[in-house]
Amino acid sequence: MSAPRLHLVPVRSRDAKAFVPAWHRHPPPAGQVFAVGAADEEGTLRAVATVGQPVARHLDDGQTLEVTRTCNDGAHNANSMLYGAAWRAAKALGYRRLITYTQEGESGALLRGAGWRVIARRPPRPGAASRAAPSASPAFCGKPPCRNPETSPLYEPHDLDEPALHPAIEDARAHPITSSPSGLFTHFHHIRLPDGARVAAWVDGPSDAPVTAVLVHGLSVTSALWRSHVPLLLGRGMQVVRYDQRAHGHSTRGTAALGLNQLADDLAHILRTTAPRGHLVLVGHSMGAMTLTRLVARHPELAPRIHRLVLISPPYAGVSTRTGTGPLHALLAVGRNLLASACSRAPQVLDTARRRLPSTSRWALRSHTPTASDARPLPCRQGLHAMPTRDIAALWHDLADQQPDPGPLHQLGDRVHLLAGDRDTHIPPEQTRRLAASLPHARLEIVSDASHALPLRHAQLVTDRITR
Repeated sequence: MSAPRLHLVPVRSRDAKAFVPAWHRHPPPAGQVFAVGAADEEGTLRAVATVGQPVARHLDDGQTLEVTRTCNDGAHNANSMLYGAAWRAAKALGYRRLITYTQEGESGALLRGAGWRVIARRPPRPGAASRAAPSASPAFCGKPPCRNPETSPLYEPHDLDEPALHPAIEDARAHPITSSPSGLFTHFHHIRLPDGARVAAWVDGPSDAPVTAVLVHGLSVTSALWRSHVPLLLGRGMQVVRYDQRAHGHSTRGTAALGLNQLADDLAHILRTTAPRGHLVLVGHSMGAMTLTRLVARHPELAPRIHRLVLISPPYAGVSTRTGTGPLHALLAVGRNLLASACSRAPQVLDTARRRLPSTSRWALRSHTPTASDARPLPCRQGLHAMPTRDIAALWHDLADQQPDPGPLHQLGDRVHLLAGDRDTHIPPEQTRRLAASLPHARLEIVSDASHALPLRHAQLVTDRITR
Protein backbone atom coordinates (compact mmCIF):
# COMPACT_ATOMS: atom_id res chain seq x y z
CA MET A 1 0.00 0.00 0.00
CA SER A 2 1.39 3.39 -0.95
CA ALA A 3 2.02 5.96 1.74
CA PRO A 4 -0.85 8.46 2.18
CA ARG A 5 -0.41 11.91 0.68
CA LEU A 6 -0.11 14.47 3.46
CA HIS A 7 -0.79 18.18 3.52
CA LEU A 8 -0.22 20.87 6.13
CA VAL A 9 -3.10 21.97 8.35
CA PRO A 10 -3.40 24.52 11.16
CA VAL A 11 -3.71 23.03 14.62
CA ARG A 12 -5.20 24.76 17.65
CA SER A 13 -3.27 24.68 20.90
CA ARG A 14 -5.78 22.47 22.68
CA ASP A 15 -5.82 19.99 19.78
CA ALA A 16 -2.02 19.77 19.76
CA LYS A 17 -1.99 19.20 23.51
CA ALA A 18 -4.46 16.35 23.03
CA PHE A 19 -2.62 14.76 20.09
CA VAL A 20 0.94 14.80 21.47
CA PRO A 21 0.39 12.67 24.62
CA ALA A 22 -1.24 9.98 22.49
CA TRP A 23 1.92 9.51 20.40
CA HIS A 24 4.73 10.86 22.59
CA ARG A 25 5.79 9.93 26.10
CA HIS A 26 5.83 13.60 27.20
CA PRO A 27 3.24 16.35 26.66
CA PRO A 28 4.41 19.62 25.07
CA PRO A 29 5.98 22.02 27.59
CA ALA A 30 4.38 25.32 28.54
CA GLY A 31 5.08 28.43 26.49
CA GLN A 32 3.69 27.25 23.14
CA VAL A 33 3.60 29.93 20.43
CA PHE A 34 2.03 27.95 17.59
CA ALA A 35 1.48 24.42 16.31
CA VAL A 36 1.30 22.94 12.82
CA GLY A 37 -0.08 19.60 11.71
CA ALA A 38 -0.09 17.20 8.77
CA ALA A 39 -3.32 15.50 7.67
CA ASP A 40 -4.07 12.81 5.10
CA GLU A 41 -6.47 13.06 2.16
CA GLU A 42 -9.42 12.21 4.40
CA GLY A 43 -8.59 15.08 6.72
CA THR A 44 -7.34 12.87 9.56
CA LEU A 45 -4.62 14.50 11.64
CA ARG A 46 -1.51 12.29 11.36
CA ALA A 47 1.29 14.41 12.84
CA VAL A 48 1.82 17.51 14.97
CA ALA A 49 4.73 19.84 15.73
CA THR A 50 4.60 22.34 18.58
CA VAL A 51 6.80 25.42 18.58
CA GLY A 52 7.40 27.52 21.68
CA GLN A 53 9.86 29.52 23.69
CA PRO A 54 13.28 27.89 24.14
CA VAL A 55 13.38 25.63 27.18
CA ALA A 56 16.93 26.80 27.93
CA ARG A 57 16.51 30.25 29.49
CA HIS A 58 19.78 31.63 28.09
CA LEU A 59 18.50 30.96 24.55
CA ASP A 60 15.22 32.77 25.21
CA ASP A 61 16.25 36.08 23.66
CA GLY A 62 12.90 37.05 22.13
CA GLN A 63 14.10 36.23 18.61
CA THR A 64 14.48 32.47 18.93
CA LEU A 65 11.86 29.71 18.99
CA GLU A 66 12.25 25.99 19.63
CA VAL A 67 10.45 23.02 18.09
CA THR A 68 9.53 21.48 21.42
CA ARG A 69 7.69 18.37 20.18
CA THR A 70 7.12 16.52 16.92
CA CYS A 71 5.21 13.27 16.78
CA ASN A 72 3.17 11.23 14.34
CA ASP A 73 1.15 8.03 14.15
CA GLY A 74 3.65 6.41 11.80
CA ALA A 75 2.93 8.55 8.74
CA HIS A 76 5.95 8.45 6.42
CA ASN A 77 8.07 11.68 6.24
CA ALA A 78 5.47 13.62 8.23
CA ASN A 79 7.99 15.03 10.68
CA SER A 80 10.31 16.32 7.95
CA MET A 81 7.35 18.15 6.45
CA LEU A 82 6.53 19.70 9.83
CA TYR A 83 10.12 20.81 10.54
CA GLY A 84 10.23 22.66 7.23
CA ALA A 85 6.81 24.22 7.81
CA ALA A 86 7.74 25.28 11.35
CA TRP A 87 10.77 27.22 10.10
CA ARG A 88 8.80 28.93 7.34
CA ALA A 89 6.14 29.96 9.86
CA ALA A 90 8.70 31.22 12.37
CA LYS A 91 10.36 33.35 9.68
CA ALA A 92 6.99 34.77 8.64
CA LEU A 93 6.37 35.81 12.26
CA GLY A 94 9.65 37.73 12.34
CA TYR A 95 11.76 35.30 14.39
CA ARG A 96 15.40 34.98 13.38
CA ARG A 97 16.22 31.51 14.68
CA LEU A 98 14.50 28.17 15.20
CA ILE A 99 16.22 25.34 17.08
CA THR A 100 15.50 21.82 18.24
CA TYR A 101 17.31 18.93 19.91
CA THR A 102 17.65 15.20 19.38
CA GLN A 103 19.18 12.53 21.56
CA GLU A 104 22.71 11.34 20.86
CA GLY A 105 22.44 8.16 18.86
CA GLU A 106 19.50 9.30 16.73
CA SER A 107 20.45 9.80 13.11
CA GLY A 108 18.74 13.15 12.60
CA ALA A 109 17.81 12.09 9.07
CA LEU A 110 14.36 13.67 9.34
CA LEU A 111 15.91 17.01 10.26
CA ARG A 112 18.56 16.86 7.55
CA GLY A 113 15.85 15.97 5.07
CA ALA A 114 14.09 19.20 6.02
CA GLY A 115 17.28 21.22 5.53
CA TRP A 116 18.44 21.42 9.16
CA ARG A 117 22.00 21.13 10.42
CA VAL A 118 23.79 20.38 13.68
CA ILE A 119 25.28 23.53 15.19
CA ALA A 120 26.32 22.31 18.67
CA ARG A 121 26.26 19.38 21.06
CA ARG A 122 24.97 19.98 24.56
CA PRO A 123 25.15 17.81 27.68
CA PRO A 124 21.74 16.73 28.98
CA ARG A 125 20.49 18.22 32.19
CA PRO A 126 20.48 15.90 35.22
CA GLY A 127 17.61 13.42 35.20
CA ALA A 128 16.90 13.88 31.50
CA ALA A 129 16.42 10.16 30.94
CA SER A 130 13.85 9.69 33.68
CA ARG A 131 10.12 9.62 33.13
CA ALA A 132 9.56 12.15 35.93
CA ALA A 133 11.89 14.74 34.38
CA PRO A 134 11.24 15.26 30.63
CA SER A 135 14.41 15.56 28.60
CA ALA A 136 15.66 19.03 27.78
CA SER A 137 16.28 17.60 24.30
CA PRO A 138 12.85 16.76 22.87
CA ALA A 139 12.87 13.47 21.01
CA PHE A 140 11.09 13.37 17.66
CA CYS A 141 9.11 10.75 15.71
CA GLY A 142 7.42 9.73 18.95
CA LYS A 143 10.53 7.86 20.12
CA PRO A 144 11.31 7.69 23.86
CA PRO A 145 14.55 9.39 24.90
CA CYS A 146 17.70 7.29 25.02
CA ARG A 147 19.00 6.10 28.35
CA ASN A 148 22.06 7.88 29.71
CA PRO A 149 22.70 10.09 26.68
CA GLU A 150 26.16 11.64 26.61
CA THR A 151 25.37 14.67 24.48
CA SER A 152 22.37 16.22 22.74
CA PRO A 153 22.80 17.58 19.21
CA LEU A 154 21.37 21.08 18.70
CA TYR A 155 19.90 21.73 15.23
CA GLU A 156 18.83 24.79 13.28
CA PRO A 157 17.62 25.27 9.67
CA HIS A 158 20.43 25.48 7.14
CA ASP A 159 19.07 28.57 5.36
CA LEU A 160 19.54 31.06 8.21
CA ASP A 161 20.89 34.32 6.81
CA GLU A 162 23.37 34.77 9.68
CA PRO A 163 26.28 32.87 11.30
CA ALA A 164 25.28 30.09 13.68
CA LEU A 165 26.46 31.86 16.82
CA HIS A 166 25.28 31.18 20.35
CA PRO A 167 22.35 33.56 20.98
CA ALA A 168 23.59 34.33 24.50
CA ILE A 169 26.74 35.99 23.11
CA GLU A 170 25.45 37.19 19.76
CA ASP A 171 24.66 40.88 19.25
CA ALA A 172 21.36 40.85 17.39
CA ARG A 173 21.09 42.95 14.27
CA ALA A 174 18.20 45.38 14.58
CA HIS A 175 16.30 47.50 12.05
CA PRO A 176 13.79 50.30 12.57
CA ILE A 177 11.15 48.27 10.70
CA THR A 178 10.96 44.50 11.05
CA SER A 179 8.71 41.96 9.41
CA SER A 180 5.43 40.77 10.87
CA PRO A 181 2.81 38.24 9.75
CA SER A 182 0.52 38.85 6.79
CA GLY A 183 2.77 41.45 5.19
CA LEU A 184 2.40 43.86 8.13
CA PHE A 185 5.32 45.57 9.84
CA THR A 186 6.54 46.39 13.30
CA HIS A 187 7.09 50.14 13.56
CA PHE A 188 9.61 51.20 16.17
CA HIS A 189 9.22 54.58 17.87
CA HIS A 190 11.14 56.62 20.40
CA ILE A 191 8.44 58.75 22.00
CA ARG A 192 9.73 61.84 23.77
CA LEU A 193 7.96 62.63 27.04
CA PRO A 194 7.60 66.13 28.55
CA ASP A 195 10.48 65.65 31.01
CA GLY A 196 12.89 64.52 28.27
CA ALA A 197 12.57 60.76 28.74
CA ARG A 198 12.39 58.72 25.55
CA VAL A 199 10.14 55.68 25.59
CA ALA A 200 10.80 52.81 23.19
CA ALA A 201 7.52 51.57 21.68
CA TRP A 202 6.63 48.99 19.04
CA VAL A 203 3.41 49.12 17.01
CA ASP A 204 2.29 46.05 15.03
CA GLY A 205 -0.66 45.65 12.72
CA PRO A 206 -2.91 47.95 10.71
CA SER A 207 -3.49 51.48 11.98
CA ASP A 208 -7.15 51.22 10.98
CA ALA A 209 -7.80 48.12 13.12
CA PRO A 210 -11.06 48.41 15.08
CA VAL A 211 -9.31 47.54 18.37
CA THR A 212 -5.82 48.28 19.66
CA ALA A 213 -4.31 46.02 22.32
CA VAL A 214 -1.86 47.86 24.59
CA LEU A 215 0.50 45.58 26.53
CA VAL A 216 2.19 46.88 29.69
CA HIS A 217 4.98 44.92 31.40
CA GLY A 218 5.96 44.88 35.06
CA LEU A 219 8.99 45.76 37.15
CA SER A 220 12.44 44.55 36.03
CA VAL A 221 11.42 43.12 32.63
CA THR A 222 10.96 44.52 29.11
CA SER A 223 8.27 44.52 26.45
CA ALA A 224 9.73 41.22 25.24
CA LEU A 225 7.40 39.73 27.87
CA TRP A 226 4.72 39.94 25.17
CA ARG A 227 6.69 38.50 22.25
CA SER A 228 4.50 35.39 22.00
CA HIS A 229 1.25 37.34 22.24
CA VAL A 230 1.89 39.73 19.35
CA PRO A 231 1.49 37.23 16.47
CA LEU A 232 -1.54 35.69 18.18
CA LEU A 233 -3.22 39.08 18.57
CA LEU A 234 -2.38 40.09 15.01
CA GLY A 235 -4.13 36.94 13.91
CA ARG A 236 -7.27 38.24 15.64
CA GLY A 237 -7.19 41.44 13.57
CA MET A 238 -5.90 43.77 16.28
CA GLN A 239 -3.30 46.49 16.25
CA VAL A 240 -0.77 45.84 19.04
CA VAL A 241 1.20 48.45 21.00
CA ARG A 242 3.89 47.43 23.49
CA TYR A 243 6.58 49.55 25.07
CA ASP A 244 9.41 49.56 27.60
CA GLN A 245 8.32 51.39 30.72
CA ARG A 246 10.37 54.40 31.78
CA ALA A 247 13.95 53.45 32.81
CA HIS A 248 13.42 49.88 31.57
CA GLY A 249 14.99 48.26 28.52
CA HIS A 250 15.52 50.78 25.73
CA SER A 251 13.55 53.56 27.47
CA THR A 252 15.45 56.30 29.27
CA ARG A 253 15.04 57.58 32.81
CA GLY A 254 14.14 61.24 32.26
CA THR A 255 14.06 63.74 35.12
CA ALA A 256 10.63 63.08 36.63
CA ALA A 257 10.27 61.16 39.88
CA LEU A 258 9.87 57.43 39.37
CA GLY A 259 6.47 56.38 40.61
CA LEU A 260 3.12 54.96 39.65
CA ASN A 261 1.59 58.36 38.86
CA GLN A 262 4.37 59.10 36.40
CA LEU A 263 4.10 55.66 34.77
CA ALA A 264 0.37 56.21 34.26
CA ASP A 265 0.94 59.65 32.75
CA ASP A 266 3.61 58.15 30.48
CA LEU A 267 1.09 55.64 29.18
CA ALA A 268 -1.52 58.33 28.54
CA HIS A 269 1.06 60.18 26.42
CA ILE A 270 1.94 56.98 24.56
CA LEU A 271 -1.73 56.33 23.78
CA ARG A 272 -2.15 59.84 22.38
CA THR A 273 0.81 59.14 20.09
CA THR A 274 0.24 55.56 18.99
CA ALA A 275 -3.53 54.98 19.37
CA PRO A 276 -5.32 58.35 19.48
CA ARG A 277 -8.72 56.90 18.52
CA GLY A 278 -10.68 53.66 18.51
CA HIS A 279 -11.37 50.98 21.08
CA LEU A 280 -8.64 49.90 23.49
CA VAL A 281 -7.90 46.61 25.21
CA LEU A 282 -5.44 47.40 27.99
CA VAL A 283 -3.40 44.52 29.38
CA GLY A 284 -0.96 44.81 32.27
CA HIS A 285 1.10 42.37 34.32
CA SER A 286 2.12 43.00 37.95
CA MET A 287 3.43 46.60 38.04
CA GLY A 288 1.88 46.97 34.59
CA ALA A 289 -1.52 46.10 36.08
CA MET A 290 -0.95 48.75 38.77
CA THR A 291 -0.03 51.24 36.03
CA LEU A 292 -3.33 50.59 34.24
CA THR A 293 -5.35 50.95 37.43
CA ARG A 294 -3.71 54.33 38.06
CA LEU A 295 -4.25 55.31 34.41
CA VAL A 296 -8.01 54.84 34.80
CA ALA A 297 -7.95 56.95 37.96
CA ARG A 298 -5.85 59.81 36.57
CA HIS A 299 -7.25 59.85 33.03
CA PRO A 300 -10.98 59.09 33.26
CA GLU A 301 -11.51 60.53 29.77
CA LEU A 302 -10.12 57.23 28.43
CA ALA A 303 -12.82 55.10 30.10
CA PRO A 304 -15.31 55.22 27.17
CA ARG A 305 -12.63 53.89 24.82
CA ILE A 306 -11.64 50.96 27.07
CA HIS A 307 -13.28 47.86 25.62
CA ARG A 308 -11.58 45.55 28.12
CA LEU A 309 -9.11 45.89 30.99
CA VAL A 310 -7.09 42.72 31.67
CA LEU A 311 -5.11 42.85 34.89
CA ILE A 312 -2.68 39.95 35.39
CA SER A 313 -1.36 39.39 38.93
CA PRO A 314 -2.54 42.74 40.30
CA PRO A 315 -2.04 43.35 44.04
CA TYR A 316 -4.89 44.63 46.16
CA ALA A 317 -2.76 47.52 47.44
CA GLY A 318 1.02 47.90 47.39
CA VAL A 319 3.60 45.22 46.75
CA SER A 320 5.20 43.53 49.75
CA THR A 321 8.36 41.63 50.60
CA ARG A 322 6.25 39.13 52.53
CA THR A 323 4.08 37.07 50.22
CA GLY A 324 2.71 34.40 52.54
CA THR A 325 2.50 32.99 56.05
CA GLY A 326 4.72 30.56 57.87
CA PRO A 327 8.42 30.40 58.80
CA LEU A 328 9.73 30.07 55.24
CA HIS A 329 7.90 33.16 54.02
CA ALA A 330 9.04 35.04 57.11
CA LEU A 331 12.67 34.11 56.39
CA LEU A 332 12.35 35.15 52.76
CA ALA A 333 10.81 38.44 53.83
CA VAL A 334 13.79 39.14 56.10
CA GLY A 335 16.18 38.61 53.19
CA ARG A 336 14.12 40.79 50.88
CA ASN A 337 13.90 43.55 53.48
CA LEU A 338 17.68 43.49 53.92
CA LEU A 339 18.14 43.78 50.17
CA ALA A 340 15.63 46.65 49.96
CA SER A 341 17.45 48.42 52.78
CA ALA A 342 20.80 47.95 51.04
CA CYS A 343 19.38 49.37 47.81
CA SER A 344 18.26 52.49 49.70
CA ARG A 345 21.29 52.95 51.96
CA ALA A 346 24.19 51.86 49.75
CA PRO A 347 23.11 52.15 46.12
CA GLN A 348 26.58 53.04 44.83
CA VAL A 349 28.11 49.94 46.41
CA LEU A 350 25.50 47.77 44.76
CA ASP A 351 25.99 49.57 41.45
CA THR A 352 29.69 48.66 41.58
CA ALA A 353 28.81 45.03 42.21
CA ARG A 354 26.19 45.03 39.43
CA ARG A 355 28.73 46.33 36.89
CA ARG A 356 30.83 43.22 37.53
CA LEU A 357 28.00 40.80 36.85
CA PRO A 358 27.86 39.01 33.48
CA SER A 359 25.68 40.72 30.92
CA THR A 360 23.25 37.80 30.98
CA SER A 361 22.35 38.47 34.64
CA ARG A 362 19.04 40.24 35.17
CA TRP A 363 20.71 42.48 37.78
CA ALA A 364 23.69 43.53 35.63
CA LEU A 365 24.20 47.28 35.20
CA ARG A 366 25.60 48.68 32.01
CA SER A 367 25.57 51.91 30.09
CA HIS A 368 23.05 51.93 27.28
CA THR A 369 22.00 54.78 25.06
CA PRO A 370 18.98 53.90 22.92
CA THR A 371 19.37 54.74 19.24
CA ALA A 372 17.18 54.52 16.19
CA SER A 373 18.68 51.08 15.49
CA ASP A 374 17.23 49.57 18.69
CA ALA A 375 14.33 48.08 16.80
CA ARG A 376 13.94 44.95 18.92
CA PRO A 377 13.23 44.79 22.65
CA LEU A 378 16.00 43.63 24.92
CA PRO A 379 15.51 40.13 26.31
CA CYS A 380 12.72 40.00 28.86
CA ARG A 381 14.90 39.69 31.96
CA GLN A 382 17.16 42.64 31.06
CA GLY A 383 14.72 45.38 32.02
CA LEU A 384 16.95 46.82 34.74
CA HIS A 385 20.26 46.86 32.85
CA ALA A 386 20.27 50.65 32.56
CA MET A 387 18.52 51.50 35.86
CA PRO A 388 20.78 52.53 38.77
CA THR A 389 20.06 50.92 42.13
CA ARG A 390 18.78 54.15 43.70
CA ASP A 391 16.06 54.31 41.07
CA ILE A 392 15.12 50.67 41.65
CA ALA A 393 14.77 51.46 45.36
CA ALA A 394 12.70 54.59 44.71
CA LEU A 395 10.31 52.76 42.40
CA TRP A 396 9.97 49.81 44.77
CA HIS A 397 9.15 52.04 47.74
CA ASP A 398 6.52 53.89 45.70
CA LEU A 399 4.89 50.60 44.71
CA ALA A 400 5.03 49.34 48.29
CA ASP A 401 3.40 52.50 49.67
CA GLN A 402 0.25 52.23 47.53
CA GLN A 403 -3.09 52.07 49.32
CA PRO A 404 -6.18 50.18 48.13
CA ASP A 405 -8.08 52.29 45.60
CA PRO A 406 -10.38 50.14 43.46
CA GLY A 407 -12.98 52.90 43.14
CA PRO A 408 -11.99 54.18 39.68
CA LEU A 409 -12.36 50.67 38.24
CA HIS A 410 -16.06 50.56 39.15
CA GLN A 411 -16.88 52.73 36.14
CA LEU A 412 -15.66 49.91 33.86
CA GLY A 413 -18.07 47.34 35.34
CA ASP A 414 -17.79 43.93 33.70
CA ARG A 415 -15.09 45.14 31.31
CA VAL A 416 -12.49 44.27 34.00
CA HIS A 417 -10.94 40.80 33.84
CA LEU A 418 -8.56 39.69 36.62
CA LEU A 419 -6.07 36.84 36.17
CA ALA A 420 -3.72 35.30 38.74
CA GLY A 421 -1.63 32.16 39.03
CA ASP A 422 -2.36 29.80 41.88
CA ARG A 423 1.39 29.34 42.45
CA ASP A 424 2.39 33.00 42.28
CA THR A 425 4.81 33.70 45.13
CA HIS A 426 5.48 37.32 44.13
CA ILE A 427 1.89 38.55 44.24
CA PRO A 428 -0.12 35.72 45.81
CA PRO A 429 -3.56 35.04 44.31
CA GLU A 430 -5.16 36.04 47.61
CA GLN A 431 -4.21 39.62 46.75
CA THR A 432 -6.05 39.43 43.44
CA ARG A 433 -9.04 37.78 45.13
CA ARG A 434 -9.27 40.74 47.54
CA LEU A 435 -9.28 43.13 44.61
CA ALA A 436 -11.97 41.08 42.87
CA ALA A 437 -14.11 41.15 46.03
CA SER A 438 -14.14 44.95 45.85
CA LEU A 439 -15.22 44.89 42.17
CA PRO A 440 -18.52 42.98 42.10
CA HIS A 441 -18.87 43.10 38.31
CA ALA A 442 -15.27 42.12 37.46
CA ARG A 443 -14.40 38.64 36.27
CA LEU A 444 -11.80 36.70 38.29
CA GLU A 445 -9.85 33.70 37.01
CA ILE A 446 -7.23 31.82 39.01
CA VAL A 447 -5.08 29.83 36.60
CA SER A 448 -3.99 26.45 37.90
CA ASP A 449 -0.31 25.50 37.92
CA ALA A 450 0.70 29.08 37.01
CA SER A 451 3.34 31.24 38.67
CA HIS A 452 4.13 34.95 38.38
CA ALA A 453 5.37 34.15 34.86
CA LEU A 454 1.76 33.53 33.79
CA PRO A 455 1.98 35.69 30.62
CA LEU A 456 5.14 33.90 29.47
CA ARG A 457 4.02 30.36 30.17
CA HIS A 458 0.36 30.69 29.20
CA ALA A 459 0.47 32.98 26.18
CA GLN A 460 -2.46 31.32 24.41
CA LEU A 461 -4.70 31.53 27.49
CA VAL A 462 -3.85 35.19 28.04
CA THR A 463 -4.51 35.94 24.36
CA ASP A 464 -7.90 34.22 24.58
CA ARG A 465 -8.82 36.38 27.56
CA ILE A 466 -7.68 39.53 25.76
CA THR A 467 -9.85 38.78 22.73
CA ARG A 468 -12.83 37.20 24.47
